[in-house]
Amino acid sequence: MTRNWNAIPKQTFLVEDGKIGDCWRCCIAAVLGLPAEMVPHFLMKDDGTHNHECDADTQLWLCERGYRITYANSFGGAREALWFPRWSSSPIDPPVPLIGVGPTQRSKGLGKHHAVVMIDGKIVYDPHPSEAGLTAIIEQYLIFKPVE
Repeated sequence: MTRNWNAIPKQTFLVEDGKIGDCWRCCIAAVLGLPAEMVPHFLMKDDGTHNHECDADTQLWLCERGYRITYANSFGGAREALWFPRWSSSPIDPPVPLIGVGPTQRSKGLGKHHAVVMIDGKIVYDPHPSEAGLTAIIEQYLIFKPVE
């Protein structure tokens, strides 16, 4: 089944509104096919401050649902991050979504990054209403179900 990435709702917490953006949870929800409201806003604590345990909280939440998230970086770009050149000369098929993270035109400082969903090195879902994408890809993450 092909997902209609354009039909997925946009984020509701925006940095430009003075909030901690919820692009990370929107991308996780999009990859899992869930409404964003079903995914915690990992970057923000209940009191509205930044959650410095967001990486661990994300992994724990995914683990409780049978998933894992892993760093999927490669200097060659999103598609190459999942190639296995020693065993195969072809990429993974079908291509899988990765969460790409990096600065945007809106970024106002070092480390102020945004998350999008990418397939084959192309953005298929940008949760920000502007859909301006990223100016660079700094990190990539893969959500997967481990084999039991």
